[in-house]
Amino acid sequence: MKEMEKRLDILFRCLVTAVILPGCVRAPAPAAGAGDVAVSVRFVPDEGLAKSEGPDRFSISDINLFVFEPDGFLTDRIYLQGASAETELRLPKWSRISLYACANLGFPLEGITTLKQLKNFRYYLIFPDDFRNGLPLCGIREDLIIGDGAMSLDLPMVSLFSRFTLSMDRTALDPEVKIRVRRAMVGGCPNSITPFAPSRAESAAHLFAKGFSLPETGCAPINAVRSGGRSGEIDLYALENLQDGHLSSLCTYIELTVDYQSPAYYSARDRYLTYRFHAGNDYDVERNGRYRYVIRPEGEGLSGDAWSVDRSRLGTLSLEP
Repeated sequence: MKEMEKRLDILFRCLVTAVILPGCVRAPAPAAGAGDVAVSVRFVPDEGLAKSEGPDRFSISDINLFVFEPDGFLTDRIYLQGASAETELRLPKWSRISLYACANLGFPLEGITTLKQLKNFRYYLIFPDDFRNGLPLCGIREDLIIGDGAMSLDLPMVSLFSRFTLSMDRTALDPEVKIRVRRAMVGGCPNSITPFAPSRAESAAHLFAKGFSLPETGCAPINAVRSGGRSGEIDLYALENLQDGHLSSLCTYIELTVDYQSPAYYSARDRYLTYRFHAGNDYDVERNGRYRYVIRPEGEGLSGDAWSVDRSRLGTLSLEP
């Protein structure tokens, strides 16, 4: 009974104020208790996200913040709608709490009362490139002790996506072989993630039929050959997919659709070459990771040790005189 009274006491004494832009909404805050202290929580981006100019540029459109006691029960839930970099709580002195936050989901998370429920929550994307609300982010600070005076806490926020950076080195190709990337796509692309627990596609229902992709116009950098034969770079994105080192149809992979020309083969309408390789490390794609790949086809460009090549749809040129 004392534990329940304590939990309710903390719940009803939480006060929330926020540094926000106009238009942000929140529930009215109850009056603070005499023994409460101000705790300022700053949502801090991962350094790599802050420097990026792509869709993983750090921005916030909304935040769900959860405060839990050591027993895993919810102390308070705050939903901030609008850009926000900082929020303030008022919490009892010498209490022990854990903070969990997710940003850019586009809606408040209702009905969660325990940490177990939050860790089981699965967030679904509508499209593989659905960044309308900003890149989904999450942050965790566990087992924090609130002192007897005002304090500030940084809550690091990391991306739930991984980034795959691709370039091509054509220097080892035979001189008469020409390769041009028409499309780059993520296969085995998860459509959902558990933001606060290690996440993977559990079945085909957790995968997009067609993952994040770039058309030929988006592939222009990888088709631009620079000095030394190396191309520019393109970026693809996918949610975390941890398959525990096991190869299966649920693993994430990269697929390039390629126009091809050589003395023996050619591309035409619906005739193309396909390069395919698995992403991540040991079939595991981790959130907030950046994976770099340099594709270096050799000779005729029809084989490779690090990827599979499907040339079954290429046209064949007659070698007869």
